[in-house]
Amino acid sequence: MAFWKKWFGGDKDEDATAEAPVEAPAPEASAASLPEVEDADPDAVDPQELYDAGMAAWTAGELDRAEDLLEEAAELAPDVLRYVGNLGNLLQERGDYQAALGCHERVIAINDGLAIAHFNRGNALVELGELAAAAGAYSRTLALDQTHAQAAASLGRSLWRIGEHTRAVDAWRKALTLEADDPDVLRRLGAAMLLRDEDAEAVELLSRAAALEPDRPSTSHNLGKVLMRLSRPAEALVALARVLEVRPDDVEARYDHATALKHLGRIGEARAGYEAALSIDPDHGESCSNLGWMLLQAGEPEAALEAWARSARLRRRTLQPHELERVPRHRLRHDAEQIRYLRETVGISDDEGLWLGHAEGLIMMGHDPIDISAPDLAEVAQRMVHLEVSPRVETGALRADLDLDDVCSRYFERRPEVVVVDGLLSDDALAALQEHARRSTMWSRTYSGGYLGAFMGGGLANPLVLQIAEELRSRLGPIFGEHQLEQCWAFKYDSRLRGINIHADVAAVNVNFWITPDEACEDPETGGLVVWDVESPPDWPFGDYNENEPKIRAFLEESGAKAIRVPHRCNRAVVFNSTLFHETDDIKFQDHYLSRRVNMTMLFGLGLRQ
Repeated sequence: MAFWKKWFGGDKDEDATAEAPVEAPAPEASAASLPEVEDADPDAVDPQELYDAGMAAWTAGELDRAEDLLEEAAELAPDVLRYVGNLGNLLQERGDYQAALGCHERVIAINDGLAIAHFNRGNALVELGELAAAAGAYSRTLALDQTHAQAAASLGRSLWRIGEHTRAVDAWRKALTLEADDPDVLRRLGAAMLLRDEDAEAVELLSRAAALEPDRPSTSHNLGKVLMRLSRPAEALVALARVLEVRPDDVEARYDHATALKHLGRIGEARAGYEAALSIDPDHGESCSNLGWMLLQAGEPEAALEAWARSARLRRRTLQPHELERVPRHRLRHDAEQIRYLRETVGISDDEGLWLGHAEGLIMMGHDPIDISAPDLAEVAQRMVHLEVSPRVETGALRADLDLDDVCSRYFERRPEVVVVDGLLSDDALAALQEHARRSTMWSRTYSGGYLGAFMGGGLANPLVLQIAEELRSRLGPIFGEHQLEQCWAFKYDSRLRGINIHADVAAVNVNFWITPDEACEDPETGGLVVWDVESPPDWPFGDYNENEPKIRAFLEESGAKAIRVPHRCNRAVVFNSTLFHETDDIKFQDHYLSRRVNMTMLFGLGLRQ
């Protein structure tokens, strides 16, 4: 009876125009003690007696009888607010939300200044799915009673569900000023801060919520996620373990728990965690991808490649609806160019040819972003149309005549460590990588800066990539030491758009190399990489050193940092301390598919943040 108790629980004179509220019957009231009013002379019936009997029946759980009695009382005395209001609350408890709404609106028609009536109206509207109207009702409640914490909390929930997230956050903040230890509000506001990347506040809110509701798994899960973002994996592990105690088959929690173990260097346990996640959901692409890394570090490269191939098949066909509704124009343009190239080189099916026509037509319309969520487009757009096979090069992936002693000495002579290596790959390895980048429809991640990403678990992994990493570690041993390959990706760029903003990476050594022919770059003095000669502070969280450009720029200026500009050259590599800030240089390439700038990045070892 949560709703009708609120009717009696106010500390204001909310029912000033009606008789003073009466207390509900004691819970021990029973049917036997109820007044026998049904057979009385209708002209002699006292609505107060009907009301009292109805409330007693409600307390006793005799809801049909309670509804009949309260309805009769409200009919006999339609201006008595508690009769009509509590009838509405009973109807709401019974799931007759439309009838309940009518009662609440009758109360408001009698006394528009009654805050609790607007609040109850909002609750009925929520149940009917009329969230915008519910938000209006809760706002009216707060206008009448600024201390109504539940109205502020409910307003936040309604606003969030209709996409008015900023107003929802404001409502939840108000709710906490009124009731600081409301775990529902703490949990929801903490989750909102997590989505807004306000990590410090998210931790504070979610920690308070978890202390109040230690057995609620969603709170602990979100707390674990934000602690991971703040590079606090040991604390995240504790929070995520609490989730698994309650929901051992929660695949996302199992995955996040394994990832925390990975960041703590507990590779064997992390591998078991990813395998457990896949036993729950064999189609969990992220677990497949991360399992690949665990297998590689365990010295099982063939098994790693199998896991990554499986991940690529899963991920490519599971794009989310919002990814299909807001496709940037540069993404669709690339895909159309690639399909055309595949049609000319390896052949494609009739369906892919149809997709090419659709894509080119959408591009000509000039929209940005473009909606390709229609079923006939979405199905084809998510296919892994072609994945080029790039086997190991028997004669070697790196050039045989590289002066390795010179590379190592130049790397260590410079502080901080940066060295440029021209002619990194053998001719066969370079040609194979170029075709892999041109033909493989692995460019599944879209970035607003105008570039696309391919990752090991999304189609980039192949024997040649692993061979390049192996040879770098073996032939440039003094630089890499015991550092293993921790991450690898490739980016492909639009011919004119910006590229990657300034950032640092978590690894110890970064190897970045380009594979696009020299003639594609229209300005030979740019098009490459800018590396700054200052490391990112070791106490910065990931969101700051990897994404917070204003903070990074201010830090570089304060530090007197100097830029090292490395122009683009085909088969040129930059090997550097990965904690140095770096960014894509200005891009001006020929506007042609084969001229798109492509770079590959390999990260070795773990930096100080792990």
